[in-house]
Amino acid sequence: MFMEARRTLPDEAFVPARIVLENKAFDQLVKSMEKAPKPTRALVELMRGK
Repeated sequence: MFMEARRTLPDEAFVPARIVLENKAFDQLVKSMEKAPKPTRALVELMRGK
């Protein structure tokens, strides 16, 4: 769906995203991503289009 929108919208419609974090916040983000829980069954089904 994103790729369809990307083809139909002009380049001016897209704004580059940038996130700036302090070192402590970045370290917390990394830790949370490293120990993220497994996806739920409902999420897996949703991502597979069921």
